[in-house]
Amino acid sequence: MNRDERLQISKYLRIVQRPEDFAVYHSLFGGICIVDREILTLFELFKLPQSLNEVVNTGEYSTERIESFVHIFKPRHFLVNPDFDEYSLIEKKINHRKENLHTGEQIGVIQLVVTNLCNFKCKYCFINSIYSSKERFELQASESNKVMNTNIADTAMKQAIMLVRESGGKSLHVQFFGGEPLLNWKVIKFVLDTFGDGSTYGIEIGYSIVTNGSLVREEMAEYFEKYNVPVVVSFDSPKGKDRVFTNEENCTPAIEHSLSILGKYDNRIVLNAVLSEETFDYFDTDIVDFAVKYGVSEIGVLLDLNPEFYENRECREIVDRLWDVHTYAKEKGVIITGYWHMIFQQILAYEFFRDRGY
Repeated sequence: MNRDERLQISKYLRIVQRPEDFAVYHSLFGGICIVDREILTLFELFKLPQSLNEVVNTGEYSTERIESFVHIFKPRHFLVNPDFDEYSLIEKKINHRKENLHTGEQIGVIQLVVTNLCNFKCKYCFINSIYSSKERFELQASESNKVMNTNIADTAMKQAIMLVRESGGKSLHVQFFGGEPLLNWKVIKFVLDTFGDGSTYGIEIGYSIVTNGSLVREEMAEYFEKYNVPVVVSFDSPKGKDRVFTNEENCTPAIEHSLSILGKYDNRIVLNAVLSEETFDYFDTDIVDFAVKYGVSEIGVLLDLNPEFYENRECREIVDRLWDVHTYAKEKGVIITGYWHMIFQQILAYEFFRDRGY
């Protein structure tokens, strides 16, 4: 450790006072720590550039104490050289991604929308959401674009594998999506049997599927177990009224039957729930009890994509509902995740700037 190096607290350091302590983190890199008043006082010593020797020479703190402080907080970029702006690290990463965009090195996932057909009629389906355009709606309604055939799946997979290999990648993740993907089980089965774990192609291939969970059969569960395919089942609550079959019948019994089959084959199951204006009144801890009943250890919660949801309700009301479910789930050993949760993951970690696509 260079005792003459001058350090100061980062301009990106954030300090949040709590009832009995303080939370400190880097607004770019995370690395949150809970500290007491004494540690906060040490940070204040570095409001202006100071070397370790200069701080020790004041006689207030021992060399060991200051060295320990610097050893913990410098790697988190809480303490930095006054001539260094940490944002340059992010700019370097962004520039690298831009320069290598054409190589395909950022491609690690392919989503196969195996069908646009669905046996459900959900009131808040994203197909009819703000992301829909006239062109997209027409494409999805086209008879020639409703069901993927094995030739298209084969071509898409081989092109993705080629891109991964040529860019030096070692793995590819494949997600089966829809519509309701299990309406095109033929193509899913073809992909799994043809490409397997990827060893024939010199890479590692992993899979997942997002499904409404109403059509699972024994054969499907066997395949998911064989190829280690996590099954993400869209389900909001056993009291839900907005996720129904096209004939308006309640879908919950069919989903419960499918979950029982998946559990029989020890498939990994994740529930995906939506917290929206439509589901707000019944999205509560019942979803956690339902998960526990069927051996599900993770629930992904998608917050409504429609801005009107946040205009019609107070932010605190939405946050409290989400937090109540999160707290209850933690007590029951169930993990609650979602896109919103990734921000907290980044605050907790300090393996700076994770390589995510968003």
